[in-house]
Amino acid sequence: TDNTFYAICPYGSFADRYMPLVVTADCTDEPMYSNVTCSFQSEQAQALYKILYLAEEITDYNVADIAEQTSAAVASADDLAAVHVDLAADIVSNISATTNISEAVATHVLDVFDTLTTKVSDEDIEQSSAYGGAPKKLVSGIETAAKKVATPANQTSVTIKKGSVGLSVLDIPESRTSTVVFSVTRVTGQDISGAVFNLDGVEDATDEQKDRRKKRHARRQRRDVGNETEEDLAEEEEAETKVEIAIAADVATITQRLSFMVFNSSKMFIESQETVLKSLSMVSNPFETGTLSIQSSVLGGSVDENTANSTAVGSGRSAPVAVMTLSTDGGVDKQRTPYCVFWDDEEQMWSQTGLQITSCDSEAISCSSDHLTNFAVLMNIGNNTFSGAHTTAMEILTYTGCSLSILCLALTVVGLAIGKMRRNPTYHIHMMLAGTLGFAMLMFLVGLERREHWLMCKIFAVIIHYSFLASCCWMLVEGVNLYVALVIVFGINHKKLKIAAHCFAWGFPAIMCLVTVIVDKYVPGIELYEICMTAKYCFLNHTGRMYFFVTPVFVMMAINIFIFVRVIIVLAKATKNRTGWTDLRQISVLVSITGVTWICGAFTVGGSVGTLIFNYLYIILNSFQGILIFYFQCFQKPDVKKAWIEKLSGSSNSKFGTAGMTSSTGAGLGGTVKAGRSPKPLPTPAMPDTVPQLDRVSVPSAQDQDQE
Repeated sequence: TDNTFYAICPYGSFADRYMPLVVTADCTDEPMYSNVTCSFQSEQAQALYKILYLAEEITDYNVADIAEQTSAAVASADDLAAVHVDLAADIVSNISATTNISEAVATHVLDVFDTLTTKVSDEDIEQSSAYGGAPKKLVSGIETAAKKVATPANQTSVTIKKGSVGLSVLDIPESRTSTVVFSVTRVTGQDISGAVFNLDGVEDATDEQKDRRKKRHARRQRRDVGNETEEDLAEEEEAETKVEIAIAADVATITQRLSFMVFNSSKMFIESQETVLKSLSMVSNPFETGTLSIQSSVLGGSVDENTANSTAVGSGRSAPVAVMTLSTDGGVDKQRTPYCVFWDDEEQMWSQTGLQITSCDSEAISCSSDHLTNFAVLMNIGNNTFSGAHTTAMEILTYTGCSLSILCLALTVVGLAIGKMRRNPTYHIHMMLAGTLGFAMLMFLVGLERREHWLMCKIFAVIIHYSFLASCCWMLVEGVNLYVALVIVFGINHKKLKIAAHCFAWGFPAIMCLVTVIVDKYVPGIELYEICMTAKYCFLNHTGRMYFFVTPVFVMMAINIFIFVRVIIVLAKATKNRTGWTDLRQISVLVSITGVTWICGAFTVGGSVGTLIFNYLYIILNSFQGILIFYFQCFQKPDVKKAWIEKLSGSSNSKFGTAGMTSSTGAGLGGTVKAGRSPKPLPTPAMPDTVPQLDRVSVPSAQDQDQE
């Protein structure tokens, strides 16, 4: 609108002066032109710009010279910045677009990538990614060059190794029918140029590397049998890392070339802020804190262009295309949760789609994939939310509370069985709850950390899953029983209610565990159990816990909280001469059998002071739950104590009656029936205007209920 135009200098360069170009309003006169000189920060950047824009077009005839000039320009720069990455990436893209890529050209391309990876800061690489997607172009350029590089005469493979990147290609004969394996072994901390590549059984190890390997093997043999020498003890063990990829035989059969790439770091795999959040949502557990980072070399595999479009290598394939084994930096332990991921080139993010962990130990993780691309291990490095003192205290409380609870729950079951009160529906529910919760805690202590073998670990995971779900189901049954007794009161068929309770408490956990096992085993890409033997526990992983344990438990506890509040209101209205101690006792009894304290688990996430308090509350209230059940449902019951006295005294003539029977209607909350009485069942007229006092409510005895 103001008839002014501005000269735009190339990215990374600066104008020597500010000079607008002005033309007349009607454009009839000649415009006044003025040259503006654009200067780069360095001679190397200017040289790259000239190669990219001012030199002749890159063709099959001059590609070798262009690749050599680009490599020299990048290598001679002392201070590489984002502009160098951007310009070099465009040149590499143009080079890889040609068809005449010799081994020398591919070597220059890898030189450029290696120099940029080594010398350019992470901030500058991220800047170049935001501006023009330079890292993506560089990685894509290497993959394309690997597919096109010509093999020497009378050879079927090419291997090129640089400090931060390496590639190997193998031309597949038509008669090929077996799996192709590519592996890279190197001393930890060493770059790729000193690694040993093994492609289809052919190893490029030097004599020195072979000799060092033999000595290391011999030293390990002597150590295993206890015959280490002083020299062995003095010599420092060289740790090795290894990455390996095996291509399925049917894929190798139909393709003409297999290409393999290995990147020393994930520096050139840049995610945007949006895709970082998306990656976190896919692999990170929202109930665990930690930092996600790539903790392995990036290993890639690809087929020729014709095979790449085949359904045999496409996503959704039933059999795995490839199986990878990736050594992790620092290993895998309780604080480092691994995920198999691949680089999604379209989304520019790390993804788990189509990948499944097959095995995991303290040094490496193995995964299967239904497609070929660049793979890595994404590690969730857990932060210690609380100090070591708090962690130790929580462990002591957990093991102490569970151990005491197991003992008390066992005594509760035995006590109720001796007293023959299992015929009473309420006492029967108490026995079932005590039995399942005691068994769950026992399996928790015995099997939670049995990670010696994956099958044993998985069996314990299923048992713990089932037993705790069953315990929560019986807690819900306790709550429903209270609601029926105190709120509904009349018109209840106790026999049908008992059958329904058993079907729900045993059947629902079985269905949940069965669905979990089936989904984990047969649904591709979904894992619900911890597979790594170095995982924290033998239990469900975060996905399995969220959908098949936490969700159903929270739903049941939410129902029990509603019942808890409703029952407290009824008791408050029905109980006369109430005191603070009475209220506290009633609440304690309800808490012990309904398990509403389990809802505290929702507030144990994070590292704040409030979270620390809820962690302690959650551990204390739930691990000591068995003690409360024993105290209120066994120790405080006169009929149970009388049965114990008779049993211990060896009185064979005493016969247990209804003396001191606690009201089943009140679930042991204060109502009793006078000794010697055998009251009739309550009639079922309309509910009176006022709720009767609990201590005056008559309930059917165990014998009458059986007859009914």
